[in-house]
Amino acid sequence: KPAGRIPCALYLLAAAAAVPLMLALFGPDTPYTTVYMDAAVGAVFAAGLALLAVPVPPDAERARGWAVGLLAAGAAALKEIGGLFALCLLGIWLAQSLLAVLPQYGRGHAAGAGRLGGRLAARILPAAGLTGASILLWKLTLLFLHRTDDQFAGMGPGAFFRCWQEARSGADPYFYSVWQVFYTKVRTAPLLFGWSTFKLGLVCALLGLGLAALAWRLGGKGRGGVIALIPLLMTLFFPLYLFVLFYVYIGGMSPYEAMKAASYERYACCWFIGWFGALAAVALALAPIYTP
Repeated sequence: KPAGRIPCALYLLAAAAAVPLMLALFGPDTPYTTVYMDAAVGAVFAAGLALLAVPVPPDAERARGWAVGLLAAGAAALKEIGGLFALCLLGIWLAQSLLAVLPQYGRGHAAGAGRLGGRLAARILPAAGLTGASILLWKLTLLFLHRTDDQFAGMGPGAFFRCWQEARSGADPYFYSVWQVFYTKVRTAPLLFGWSTFKLGLVCALLGLGLAALAWRLGGKGRGGVIALIPLLMTLFFPLYLFVLFYVYIGGMSPYEAMKAASYERYACCWFIGWFGALAAVALALAPIYTP
């Protein structure tokens, strides 16, 4: 609609202006981080989260699904850890789709269940399909180039739990030693603005919960609930992301790297670029220009 062009233009302008700011906040700004695409994958993650907050007409939701899938696929292709960001995007999109579609159909009716499944598939399959195809294509490319045997190729739960059992039995304290280093990084080591990961995460979580409550109040269970899912789920995903990082240090990195939590700042800053972008996008989506 013509009346929606100005809000959309303002939103895109604000989002474009936020990109240099988010990249400027990236802590370890070195050629090493540039080569390994850390800031880039964080920016793609932020763009995907912002897209999930953009208000669109109901008939544009399928197009949004394709766009979410494209950005999730891009994140997964840029870096191995981008696969986690892709899962976050798909998880939030799935939750938003369920919240948007479920209230429209009565329970216990086969016809309603069929329509429900069709609408969910129309929203979810493009995003999931693009992401899965991107990951598969990347793995096939590595296989063709004979580059599949890297340090993360054999990383499975077996090594993690074996290391944990050895530490519990007292045979080898390596698991606890890596945990102590990792915990210190998270709890006290400065990451951005002189703040630790823990303090940054706490502030972002509180801001996210406040924005979620505001979204619910302004938009109700429908539109407000869909927007509120973004900061709520990002708060939930944060400790899970930290656990995966610790899992990688135990199961996928050498003792030399794990005992100093190598590259932790890069991995943490990638996440916070996305989280900052999500909070900014939700705040913009709740601005008066978007309220009916």
